[in-house]
Amino acid sequence: MRIQFERSGGFAGVTRKASVDTSRLPPAEKAALEALANAVAFDQIPPPKPGPSADRFQYRLTISDGDRRKTASFADGQVTPQMRPLLDRLLELAS
Repeated sequence: MRIQFERSGGFAGVTRKASVDTSRLPPAEKAALEALANAVAFDQIPPPKPGPSADRFQYRLTISDGDRRKTASFADGQVTPQMRPLLDRLLELAS
């Protein structure tokens, strides 16, 4: 599985990115990260909330696994509880 992640915006406007190929991770970390990625229901990401979005983080997430690929762009207000653990882990890995 390959996971590409980008968070931009926020008060400081700093962009952080991570690109992870889970096949290169130790087995326990690979399994944990893939479980977090598989928990993301792309079709259930809420629509953006209307109104100004100044200082909110913007996210772009792409998960590729074999011939399947899912991509979503969303803002802080759209992050679901199921997505938060994956985003937090990717932020730890981001530069």
